Amino acid sequence: MLNHYKKLCWPISIWPLSIQRPWIFWLGVVLLFMGAFVEPIDLGPLKEWQTLLGAMVALMAAGIAYRGAMAKVNFDRESEARKLERQKIGLYLRLSFTLDALQREAVKVAKAANWEGDSRMNISDMGIPEPTEICEAWANLELFPGKVSINLLLIRSSLDALNVTVDSKKDER
Repeated sequence: MLNHYKKLCWPISIWPLSIQRPWIFWLGVVLLFMGAFVEPIDLGPLKEWQTLLGAMVALMAAGIAYRGAMAKVNFDRESEARKLERQKIGLYLRLSFTLDALQREAVKVAKAANWEGDSRMNISDMGIPEPTEICEAWANLELFPGKVSINLLLIRSSLDALNVTVDSKKDER
């Protein structure tokens, strides 16, 4: 039904010209016929309002330009926020995976360092190198909540203390 109405009432688009807003077209047609067939109107009193009408048109044009500029600024702001969120998610996922692997390595070292049994571990095998993902997280510390930042500090400090201890024990031997 609506398509039938469009075919009857809306103007036909002629390539490369097409009318995007048909209501403006029909308004122009109505105004054209009114101007052609209606008695001329005395526009003399409008001359006093000419400055005010010009100022109103200028304000409307400024408003349209402002909306266009702010749309671009808002789009750029939202795009940057989405990019930052993607970076955060990638950093969080890489760090989570690395921390799981680090925990498995720490459990392995803790079990091997249990000197009550027969298995003994060489002191050089007890060191755990700091993963690059933790260094990357440390470099981007401002992207993490406060508690996570403190935990990253504790992890780095613990790894550093372990490696310093292992290095000092190697030197003693």
